[in-house]
Amino acid sequence: MSRKVPSPKGPDRREYRRTGDGEEALEAWLQGEAQVGTERLTGLAQVFFLGERHDSAAAGGFLRRLRAAMAARLEALQAVEAHWRSEDPAYPDLPPDRGLFKQMTLSPGLLRIAATIEWCDQCLARLERDPGAR
Repeated sequence: MSRKVPSPKGPDRREYRRTGDGEEALEAWLQGEAQVGTERLTGLAQVFFLGERHDSAAAGGFLRRLRAAMAARLEALQAVEAHWRSEDPAYPDLPPDRGLFKQMTLSPGLLRIAATIEWCDQCLARLERDPGAR
């Protein structure tokens, strides 16, 4: 359920709250099987087709741009983590009522993005070793 409420800054905002039915659906979802989906990095599909261009310089440029975009995302998440750390000296070992589960969702994001940056670095190194790589 939602409603519009005045915002102290800017336009009205939409405020949401769970209904009884929503609480039941959430509880059933949380007690069910873990949801494992396919996470997508659209840039990966682009990399797949870079070889068709036969242009290592363009491929390197694309990988550097992808790396920069991922580095910006990582920096943003690291800022969130730094804020949380400054707010609570127990971070990251927080009890459940002080953000344990929020931290548990931030952690894989940090790791995944860092791994993507490392992968970009590996790909760039391969291109530098073999300029004719496709």
